[in-house]
Amino acid sequence: AIEYAREKGVLIVTAAGDRGESLRVVPTYPASYARDTENVLAVANVDVADKLVRVRGKASNYDPSTVAIAAPGYNLTVAEPRNNLNRETGTGMSAAIVAG
Repeated sequence: AIEYAREKGVLIVTAAGDRGESLRVVPTYPASYARDTENVLAVANVDVADKLVRVRGKASNYDPSTVAIAAPGYNLTVAEPRNNLNRETGTGMSAAIVAG
């Protein structure tokens, strides 16, 4: 699927993962495809001080050869069903911001 997307000129934006691990030491997919595939973009999450999030259970995975960009992803207000708002932290939130 990733190769097909590349052939069609599609960029795949993926969360780097929330275990606080090096993607070089502990590859996590699909984020780790970014190391060798030009159309996969792995996104880390940062806090308001532009530091990688290090909250237990939501610490951003990292690796300079894999993660090319970071975006806000700490304690974000998100909309939920029935007009509810919730606070969320994670690289999934960051990837959604980057993807638009």
